[in-house]
Amino acid sequence: MAVAATTAGCGGETVDKPQACANIQQEFQSLVQAGTQQREDPQALAETLRSSATKIRDQGAAVEGDDVEQATHDAATALEQLADRLAAGEPQQADLNTLVESGTKIRAACGP
Repeated sequence: MAVAATTAGCGGETVDKPQACANIQQEFQSLVQAGTQQREDPQALAETLRSSATKIRDQGAAVEGDDVEQATHDAATALEQLADRLAAGEPQQADLNTLVESGTKIRAACGP
């Protein structure tokens, strides 16, 4: 995947589904790496989660009318909720089930 998450989806741009899915996957991979590096800094991690949520939501919106759009919206919302819990100093109260479920939906919507 040579392309990281792009600004496609902003300003009404449409991208093809395979490219959007590749960008979403790349963003999740970047998020995992950042999460590992920022685990001792909850505020920085919260900001990274919010940034990734925006990028993921934008990529889903770029594939208008597809299951990817709803799945990425759900994932972005779950990431934002996790960011809010981290920022509030309450990571143990985060509901990760929604994030896991939305990731499953993204995989199904993007296909094999």
